[in-house]
Amino acid sequence: MKEGTRVDDRYRSLLHKAARRGYPEWVFTASALIESMGAAAAAWFEARTAAIVFAECWPIGAELLFTRGIHSKVAALIRSAGHQKNRDATGLGLLAYALDRGDTTLLDGHCDDKPLRWLARAIRRPAGFWEWAAAHEAGRDQKALIENAHRFRDSGRPHDRAVAMAAAYLALTTRPPAVQPAPPLEEGFPFWVVFDRHTAEGERALKDVARDLHIPLHQLEWSLFYYEGSIANAEVESSWWRTYCRWHFRKLTCCGSRHGSSSSRPWRKKANSSKTSSTAGNFHIRTLSTP
Repeated sequence: MKEGTRVDDRYRSLLHKAARRGYPEWVFTASALIESMGAAAAAWFEARTAAIVFAECWPIGAELLFTRGIHSKVAALIRSAGHQKNRDATGLGLLAYALDRGDTTLLDGHCDDKPLRWLARAIRRPAGFWEWAAAHEAGRDQKALIENAHRFRDSGRPHDRAVAMAAAYLALTTRPPAVQPAPPLEEGFPFWVVFDRHTAEGERALKDVARDLHIPLHQLEWSLFYYEGSIANAEVESSWWRTYCRWHFRKLTCCGSRHGSSSSRPWRKKANSSKTSSTAGNFHIRTLSTP
């Protein structure tokens, strides 16, 4: 459990992955568990709900009408879980955040870097960005999304704030796409994905696997995320998310090569694909799920 939030990391992980993968019943369960933890957890839950919505389906950010109780936040997560996922705000926000932190390797000519440079400067001077956004002419839904993003401008982790800022930027510079309901799921929720590197159990298992298979730990952690943890139901084409994934895969491949590890091979295959597949992660699934 991380200090300051008072929310069990397993509950945090379950909440996000249930919303991302489209399992409303487990969104309900995780929400109830978090609500039982008291007022501090309730305050965290509101900010986390907004972060999840902006990250997984940024156009729904226009619909964040929160009341004092937990029900309005759960409703927003349920709506996100049951609809298509669009992660352009996540991709653009994370790229701009990396650029703001001095990583210029993403400026390789493979994408339009003007939005990245603009948002990276905005991350440094957020007050000016929000003044610009508020003064910009926009439709009703666009204004609602910008107001919601502004309301949570200081919430969550720094990269969560960058994603919310990217959602506001996309709302003003593009036409927010219509979000369609996702088809019903037939498979049960894969509970093992909850135990990622952010949980004590997942961290311990990953270290054991990395040691036994002689795989760089950071590569194994990210392979678990990209091959399984980041899987979303009914994901639509998100060019900024694809750009971010390909850039990050190239970085991880270079790191693997420097370590002299052959584990970089599946990264190259993944970097050239626009679809998420769990097949390449099946070995890790079996290993991590072994008692």
